Amino acid sequence: MSGRRGRPAVHSDDALARAAAEVFLARGFHDASMLDIARHAGATKPTLYARFGSKEALYDRALERIADSLIAHMAIAYSRVRGQRAIDQTHAAAAAFFAWVKANPVGFRLLLGTDRGAPTGTDHGQRALASLTGLLVDAMTEYARGRGRQTPAATELAAATVVGAFDYGARWAVEHDALDRLDVAAFTATFTLSGLQGLGPDLFPAAA
Repeated sequence: MSGRRGRPAVHSDDALARAAAEVFLARGFHDASMLDIARHAGATKPTLYARFGSKEALYDRALERIADSLIAHMAIAYSRVRGQRAIDQTHAAAAAFFAWVKANPVGFRLLLGTDRGAPTGTDHGQRALASLTGLLVDAMTEYARGRGRQTPAATELAAATVVGAFDYGARWAVEHDALDRLDVAAFTATFTLSGLQGLGPDLFPAAA
């Protein structure tokens, strides 16, 4: 989009980061060039270097933005189902997670895919999964306390396992182009609920 009287377009940092994510996913970090990204964004190399300083910093910003989007999306999803039954919370969480994946295919594949070796200093994919685990720990803890039960010792392990199932299920669904063919969210929610209930009330009473 052109500026007034032929001035160059002004691109927000987020718009540049979105364009960069698409190029990084298509070519990989090492093969993607700042010129490739600038052309894809309709910007210039000097603009990218002025805003981000380096390709590594741009990659880091792109991944940070994607991770923050997923974390915020899931925080809102959990806030909307507070106090509901465990089965309803789990299905709502799974639906929210897979809805984000479907709406952000580039972001998901870049954040939690295989090309995570760029020298950014931060693994934003791992950071996102850890944050989602923390959100689920909080939800499980609140659920147990709301029913007069102690927080199970296995809460963090259970939360990490559930998040891992979401992550793996989404990667499988994206790889097999199954998000539109299968209700992966319902399958994953039912699978994880069955696993928690199978632990028994002595080990994980909040699932009962």
